[in-house]
Amino acid sequence: KGWPKLKAKGAATRQLAAYALHLVETYLGSSDQDLQVRAIVHLLVKFYSILKTESMFLGAAAKEAVRTVGVQLGIIYSDIAAKAAAAGQKLWNISLKLHLFVHLCEYQAQEWGNPRYYWAYADDDLVGLLIEIAESVHPRTLAVNCLFKWLHLAFDVE
Repeated sequence: KGWPKLKAKGAATRQLAAYALHLVETYLGSSDQDLQVRAIVHLLVKFYSILKTESMFLGAAAKEAVRTVGVQLGIIYSDIAAKAAAAGQKLWNISLKLHLFVHLCEYQAQEWGNPRYYWAYADDDLVGLLIEIAESVHPRTLAVNCLFKWLHLAFDVE
C-alpha cells in the first residue's frame, strides 16, 4: 500500500552502487525514465568513486565534482519523482535522505572534507545494539548491566 522501501544498512547498501550500475546498463532501455534512472546511478557511482580516491581533505576539483553530483542527482531524482506522482505511481519517494545527501554534497563535504572519514555507520549499529541491550535489563541496573552485556557481546567474553 505504501512506497517501495529498501531496508538495509547504509554501509552495505552503498556497496550496491556498482552492482546497480551493471543492472541499469544491462537491463534498462532508452525511455526518458530509463535514462534518468541510469543518470542517477551513474552519479551515485561517481560520488563514491570520488570519495574513494580522495584523501581526508577534498581537493578543489573533487569539491566541485561532489557539489555538481549532489545538485544534479537532486534535480534528476526530483524530476523523476514528480513524473511518477503525476502518473499516480508510488515510486521515487522524495525522503529526507535525499535532502541530506544534497546538503552533504553542497556544504558539508566542502567544509569538513571527505565524508568517508566521518560518516557514522558503525555508530548507528552500536546505538541499535545498545537499545536492544537496554530493553533487556532492569532500569535500576541499566548502566552497569548495559556495559556488562555490551562487553560480553563485543569481546565474546565467556
